Amino acid sequence: MSHKVSIIVPCYKVEQYLPTCIESVLNQSYTDWELILVDDGSPDSSGAICDEYAQGDSRIKVIHKPNGGLSDARNAGLDIMTGDFVAFLDSDDFWHTDYLKIMMHLQRQYDADIVQCKWTRGNETVFPQITITYEAICKSGSEAMATGLFDIIMWGKVYRKEVLDGIKMPVGFINEDEWTSWKICYRAKRFVSTQNKLYYYTFNQQGICAAKSRILNLSYFGAFAEKAVFFKEHNEEGCALWNLTKWNKAIILSYRTPNATPEQLDTMMQQFKQNYCDLLLFPEFGLKHRIYFRLFMLCPKFLSELSEALRNLMRDGKIRRYKKA
Repeated sequence: MSHKVSIIVPCYKVEQYLPTCIESVLNQSYTDWELILVDDGSPDSSGAICDEYAQGDSRIKVIHKPNGGLSDARNAGLDIMTGDFVAFLDSDDFWHTDYLKIMMHLQRQYDADIVQCKWTRGNETVFPQITITYEAICKSGSEAMATGLFDIIMWGKVYRKEVLDGIKMPVGFINEDEWTSWKICYRAKRFVSTQNKLYYYTFNQQGICAAKSRILNLSYFGAFAEKAVFFKEHNEEGCALWNLTKWNKAIILSYRTPNATPEQLDTMMQQFKQNYCDLLLFPEFGLKHRIYFRLFMLCPKFLSELSEALRNLMRDGKIRRYKKA
């Protein structure tokens, strides 16, 4: 039995990338879907591109709305979706032609609430050749977080619509996914993850240049603090350990921000040390992270720069991780 998937694509200043994104949906081997294009008050021709594609396929719906940001656009799409499942796709990214076919096959196989895939990145407009496997790991949502299987990003997943009931994306927040996706994951009785790299994340060099001059905003601390309280109240020790570890890793990467003020650097270091003390209470807090975090406290700027460089190398595939089976 086929299930309809609602695909929500927020569109803002993406005229260069949007056709590739939409074409990747039109070319899906799985055909039971609706595509909701949300023109978030884009000042370029993105809205017109959405309308043009909608005229050629009745499965495409277009929303034109004033600019409200990524979360507001996603919420607008959720409000009109009619599918049994929902997937989020950023408008400068695109999918492998069998994205939905493989994801929905795994959903049926495991009766999953959420199916997650891996992703690759670059500046191509044609999906690179990949090896497909139908092997997957299935856990509960809380186990997926506690074991590090869960990726915090909203895209690269297919969700049963019920796990999103009553949850709205927070409008006006940075790092929106940090505030929301874990709540959805926690509801999942069966969370399935495949190693297939089916999502293509477009590497935008202009975005990197802009990031270097951005003003550091530490309001994302609130998302980690919210998770910390929730997991403590629900006695989810594995999730609590995961959250504190991710929080400290986020601080390490933020510490290198060129425009960070002395006050912000002090705030980050104080929070980092508090998190480290809390982590020491967990017997499962591993030696590797203990050493890594201690080194950061000794030479924060150097380790922050090094961590960012290594992360970029891993993303570009120049460093491979080998794990025991």
